[in-house]
Amino acid sequence: EREIEERKKEKEDEVKRWEEVFQTRIKNRDLEGQDRDEKQKQLQDIIWKSREDFLTDYTGIFEKRNQYRELTSNRKFKETLLTDILSSEAKIDIEALEQALNEAKEALVKQETLDIADKKLEVLKYSKGVEEELQTATAEKNADKMRELIAKIEGENLIIEPKIL
Repeated sequence: EREIEERKKEKEDEVKRWEEVFQTRIKNRDLEGQDRDEKQKQLQDIIWKSREDFLTDYTGIFEKRNQYRELTSNRKFKETLLTDILSSEAKIDIEALEQALNEAKEALVKQETLDIADKKLEVLKYSKGVEEELQTATAEKNADKMRELIAKIEGENLIIEPKIL
């Protein structure tokens, strides 16, 4: 009987040991699960932050790209406007040319086009000055001054309103 009791006791001890082992394993699994969940949450936070940073950078890049596109489009439009004014057959309005030239400078149009427009504007202003002198001479009925100015106009190929001549 003693032997049976000893075996029972050994069995009970063995069962207790195994229960302790299983309880320890269960606790370890719970701890490992919590640790795994915590690591997964950290990784998800990192991924979300990376996504947010990427989207912020991405939208910033697209905004810059759109600004650049708008700048180039505006530049092309201003250049076209300026060249249209310069190439018009009719008499060029000095104020319109000045305004188009200033807008083209602000839009960073090619320097070559700006130089051509500057020269044209300078010639037009000079012609306007000679035209005003001719009008004054006509009003004063100063024939010598009128002949001198007409010779200047023809010699320098100045652009003068035809009705004044």
